[in-house]
Amino acid sequence: MLRLAFIVCLLSLTFSSTNTLRASHILGGTLGYRFEGETSDGKLEYSIVLITYTDCAPSSEIPFPENPLWVGVYARNQYSPLGERAFLDSIRVDLLDSVKYTPSTPPGCSIADQSCIYEGRYEGRILLDPNLEDVWFYYERCCRNVGVVNIHPNQSQGFIAYMRNTSYKNSSPSFLFPPLPFVCINDSTPGFHQSSDSDGDFLSYSISKPISGFGSQVNTTPNLPNPYLPLLIPETLYGQGFSYQQPFGNSGNYQIGLTTGIAQYYMQVPGPYVFALEVREYNNIGELVGITQRDLQNFGLPCPLNDAPFLQNSIPNPILLSQGDTTCFILEFADKENDSILFDDLFSAGFENDLGIGTPFLDTVFTKDTTLQVRICFERDCSLLMDSGQVFLSIKDEGCPPKDAVFQFNVLVDSLELPIISGPDTLCKGNGEVSYNLSPEMDSLLKVRWEVEGNTFDTSMGGYAIVDWGQGDSGWVAAHFTSLNGCGLGSDTLFVRIIDIPELTIHATDTPCAGDTIPIFIGGDITSPFNTYGVGRLFPDSNNWYGTFAQSGYQYLSRLEKGLCPPSDSVWVEVLKLPLGTFVDSTRGCLGDTVAFTLLTEANFVWLAPYPMYQDSTNYLFSTTLDSTLHLEVLLTDSNGCRQNVVQSFSPADPVEFTGFDSTEVCLNEEVTLGGITNANTITWTPPDYLSDPNSAQPIYGGQESMSYTVEATDSLGCISEIEVYVEVKELPVMLDLLVIDSVSCFGFEQYLFLEGGGDSLEVYLEEQDSAFYSGYGGLVLLPKFEEFGKIQVVGHAASLCRDTLLVEVPVKSYDEAIGLHIPNVFTPNQDGINDVFQIGLDEIVKPCSELRVFNRWGNLIHFDHSGACNWAGDTSQGKKAPAGTYFFELRYGTQVKTGTILLVR
Repeated sequence: MLRLAFIVCLLSLTFSSTNTLRASHILGGTLGYRFEGETSDGKLEYSIVLITYTDCAPSSEIPFPENPLWVGVYARNQYSPLGERAFLDSIRVDLLDSVKYTPSTPPGCSIADQSCIYEGRYEGRILLDPNLEDVWFYYERCCRNVGVVNIHPNQSQGFIAYMRNTSYKNSSPSFLFPPLPFVCINDSTPGFHQSSDSDGDFLSYSISKPISGFGSQVNTTPNLPNPYLPLLIPETLYGQGFSYQQPFGNSGNYQIGLTTGIAQYYMQVPGPYVFALEVREYNNIGELVGITQRDLQNFGLPCPLNDAPFLQNSIPNPILLSQGDTTCFILEFADKENDSILFDDLFSAGFENDLGIGTPFLDTVFTKDTTLQVRICFERDCSLLMDSGQVFLSIKDEGCPPKDAVFQFNVLVDSLELPIISGPDTLCKGNGEVSYNLSPEMDSLLKVRWEVEGNTFDTSMGGYAIVDWGQGDSGWVAAHFTSLNGCGLGSDTLFVRIIDIPELTIHATDTPCAGDTIPIFIGGDITSPFNTYGVGRLFPDSNNWYGTFAQSGYQYLSRLEKGLCPPSDSVWVEVLKLPLGTFVDSTRGCLGDTVAFTLLTEANFVWLAPYPMYQDSTNYLFSTTLDSTLHLEVLLTDSNGCRQNVVQSFSPADPVEFTGFDSTEVCLNEEVTLGGITNANTITWTPPDYLSDPNSAQPIYGGQESMSYTVEATDSLGCISEIEVYVEVKELPVMLDLLVIDSVSCFGFEQYLFLEGGGDSLEVYLEEQDSAFYSGYGGLVLLPKFEEFGKIQVVGHAASLCRDTLLVEVPVKSYDEAIGLHIPNVFTPNQDGINDVFQIGLDEIVKPCSELRVFNRWGNLIHFDHSGACNWAGDTSQGKKAPAGTYFFELRYGTQVKTGTILLVR
């Protein structure tokens, strides 16, 4: 099997070149540590583990592992600003074992026949102080093989391992399988780097940078760095087109599974290649606790074409498994080239112990010609915890070279969360039955068995149990969980503490009447403060206790102390009811009425107030005049001797309430609502004159004279109340005369109004307008302009604040209606005193609002008069005499226009 053949050195092989490659001897290795224990003086003992791979071919300079070797130990240097690791010690590691490996190939397959490798295993011991931080282990040797394809020649090789701190007591993971001896070019090949960790830490795999260190061809065994290990150790230098992420160049590929450690290699150019990987350890809270590196050299060879075996059938993936289950599947493999197929290996990742109980196992392996049948079983023993992981099955053929095929299966194991018991863990003795539950609710894949120690176990049903602790002592209750297959998965136990209750008693010595005070006996442990509560009020008097009770019920006694079970006691106190008496058939009268009261009771009684008391032969009757509130009191005594005073008060009926029944003033001819709000049943206004409804609490008054009314109100008992309401009527203002002066001036101009108000103030408004244009006491009032006619509103205000309104219409006449208009049509301005002027006959009061224009027959204005004279003497506007002929005139007065012709004769 290729994977078990470890690393092969092929430096003795030749290719198309005529030169034989010269070899050194270093092919890789790894460095780690293992915690061994603690010494009596508090030191921590560790083993340093170094594994080297040495070229043992004939061309190797050093074919066998050297012995001994030295490893440096370093820790954080808190005084160094750059963070160098301070040198602690150099540890000698001795060769414990060496194994020679050669490739395993079928008969007749001569690939890599002349190659071999020695694996050397070295160990040494060191004592470290506890609580060291950032501890590093370092080893270096020169030189790597010459002729390596991807790195510069003659480089040294360094190994490192990291420990976060010594207090964690960590051990490095160990690689389970050696690396591949060679890979075929132009073919993808798996590489196995799985590790096991004794601490159960989580392992993470990644590609890393190979270390070169400080050695050279002239310094092949360099001294260990001292006093400091630099923070940055020189790394291996790669050639053009190569890097640590792409150690096989741009045409190749190198990948590794983050959690599986299974790598994939692919290269196209033959030859040796250097690459590295890193394993990081994380504890259960996700902290990085250690680092281990693996430095390797691998060889790419041209190989005949050979396909890997393949799986002909399938099984469920992932595989679901329960605790205690055993599940088996048959896998059938075949090979494309019909090579014989062999079972190679079965290994896993993520289980408690690899290849042991609880991991998958092979039941049978059956080979028939070129096929292989494998029966694989997955089992979870009851002794193991729940877990999940990955299973890898390796199959190889017997081709040249043999070809591996790795198949991965995910196994998911039911991870059942075990519930815990919830319920009281501290109880008072005699508490009785208590229920215990499981939280969270029990999974359907679990079964539970309840157990109780030292107490009666009444019943249990699945997720709960009922326990009667009775008067027993402290004990425990447990729930034992198993899987459906009967695997014991664990238990939860709850210890229950039973607390004794100290004695404390209370006792009533008598049966009291309600409100009476009787002796109360309190006994037991009363050394600590205690509290009483319930139907009564307890108080001490000297060395005795007394209680006052109003009604029957329990009286409780408890001690005031910290803890879950303070002592307590209670007593039922029977309290006798007090005798009853009531005043019945009583009459509530009006003030000054005579009223009577009757006492109804079965008890003996004595009148206490008022005194004396009058009674007839059958009833206990008291009568009096109700002048004010009356208080009655009688002492009742029943056959048990219980006594009670019965007190009752009687008051006259409340008087009727009047709200808003006030006297008021009203203007003549104005209506007003009288009265207001009252609680009377009936109401009457006297006299009823001028009222809309004399039996209404708010009648409307509409009279012409002042009136005085008496309002009589009756309540529900017939009690009568009265109130007086006076209504005073105010006179309207006097407006003696309103005179419109009918002398018309110009049309649309002002007119005058003569007003006389008899001493009362007046206001004048245009109709439908809010603002007065006149306010005073009368006289001549200038009116606004009207086009045809207008209306004004005159409002008078009397001294009583009453108002009166008068609407007056003001007529407006046109000019033609106001005056006779005379217009001549010819005149002779020859200065003979006869008809020398063209004169329009207008009234004198109209002239000021008139304008005269004269035009010649071409429409030119030759005369304009706006003085109101309304005449023309025959002159032009330039002062010249106008020639004889026909002229046109235009007369404007107000808003009217008159036109005509004038004949001027000279």
